[in-house]
Amino acid sequence: QDLFRIIYVGSMYPWKGYDLLIDSLDTLTDIDFTAELYCISNTNEDKKNDLQNRLNQKDKISLLTFLNNTEIRSKISESDLLVLPSRYDGWGAVISESLLEGTPVLVSKNCGAAQMVDNNAILGSVICPLSVFQIKNDLVKIITQGKVTKEKRQSIKEWAENNISADAMAFYFKESFLNMMGN
Repeated sequence: QDLFRIIYVGSMYPWKGYDLLIDSLDTLTDIDFTAELYCISNTNEDKKNDLQNRLNQKDKISLLTFLNNTEIRSKISESDLLVLPSRYDGWGAVISESLLEGTPVLVSKNCGAAQMVDNNAILGSVICPLSVFQIKNDLVKIITQGKVTKEKRQSIKEWAENNISADAMAFYFKESFLNMMGN
């Protein structure tokens, strides 16, 4: 059976909420999933091992080391959901990267990117309120809906390409500038 794949990409700083996600995942005992949590900061190996040892579901949740951007984007494109449960965050660039790969997101209401996701259900969901209980409920709902279909992944990619890709943003800024200049 092909398990539902969840990914987190971020630092292991408290404001990123990785601990909320780990605690939520660790309570999902009746659902088939696999989760890969990639730590992009210089995480101390002892801290990572301590967290891995705390997990009840060691067979389902992996805390993994740093990968370069190309490798991370590949992992995101193979996942069914990216979760960013930040306690606070500016934008959450990994949300844009995930959408450009066609992978839906579950993002904290405390990220700037939540505004974009909240207005378009195909992109994913917003965690509100931010708590272990709410993340777990959101995950159960999303996992129960099933893996991401090729059609949904393609729809997300097309939306992202038209709205948040480098080309789309360059066009937006150029048009904004020209409008400000009166052209």
